[in-house]
Amino acid sequence: MASTKTTYSTTHPTTGKPVTFTKGGRRILWITWADFGDGFVHAGFSSQDEHKKAVRAPRSSNPYASRYEATAATAVEDKPAEQPQHEADPAPAAEEAPAPVVTPAEVAEALDRIAVAHSRVAPDGQAEYLSEVLVHLLTYGLPYEADDDAFGACRAELRRSGRLPHVEALVVKVRAALRAYVGDRYNRVGVTPAQIRHAARTVRLIDGDEKQPSHRPGTCAPQRRAPLPLPLGELPVSSVPAAYDREHLFSPKEGTAEHISHRAGDVFGPLPRSSGEPEAWATWWKTAASVPTPDFLGLKAGDDITVQLSTVSPGTVARTCRFGALVRIPLPQGPWADKPYEEMYVTRRNQFGHWYR
Repeated sequence: MASTKTTYSTTHPTTGKPVTFTKGGRRILWITWADFGDGFVHAGFSSQDEHKKAVRAPRSSNPYASRYEATAATAVEDKPAEQPQHEADPAPAAEEAPAPVVTPAEVAEALDRIAVAHSRVAPDGQAEYLSEVLVHLLTYGLPYEADDDAFGACRAELRRSGRLPHVEALVVKVRAALRAYVGDRYNRVGVTPAQIRHAARTVRLIDGDEKQPSHRPGTCAPQRRAPLPLPLGELPVSSVPAAYDREHLFSPKEGTAEHISHRAGDVFGPLPRSSGEPEAWATWWKTAASVPTPDFLGLKAGDDITVQLSTVSPGTVARTCRFGALVRIPLPQGPWADKPYEEMYVTRRNQFGHWYR
């Protein structure tokens, strides 16, 4: 027995414009919506009797939305599925369209655009939540500020040109690359713009498209291996305390330095620990952590180092303070890039000589 697909009509919870959805299966009473920071987007369907229960329906599958809504669904058309033909059809069967072929270069380019847009959310290089809405909009070639109307118009134009299946396949590949090279944390606990850019570089390297980045416009300068400032295991002469923990060099804070073997700083003692309160943290950062230092664990402004993120990247120390060393990491350049580098603090050096936080 053939199933029936039903077209439902409702109104967008923000714009009030009519929209339709077609689905099979049991009857539904509500269209559910979720807001990830850029207005309501379709989140699913609900057959709950009460509106308040329908509003709660999308929370399990979309837990990071800021608000939820449900609008009444009205059935406007029932369309039975086509029955299989038992008699020979004299007309030749149409060939199925080939599956879209998405190249790694397209995936890497989309990841670069996403990283640039995400840097506006995380301007200091901190890990921040990456919205699925941003991933979709940037992969479709739209700006992050695009609204539902712009997104719908873009899909309509892609459908008319026959490119919609290709772009939808590209979205799937981009999300798969984020999960593979950044991890599921990208839309859970957060991700830094630098980690997204490294995912793009990894995609290019796997494809063999970034073998000679110094000869291609729109890519970072070639990676340089900075020599280790000291042999591993030797504590550097530094203005801040220095210690090792399982071959990782770091500067111990108050409460830790007293209990471990370490070299005292030439200028500063152990950094006090911060409070979790926002105002107290701001005072701690201003009066203690961000105080300029001549060096940090031997690093000085202008030093070239390697930074360990999802992959190893070159970086240049911009300045140092009691908290750590502020490093500038070169970014791929292109029409969507708004700055030549990204900044982040490093506070530790691993056993391979790469710095991280």
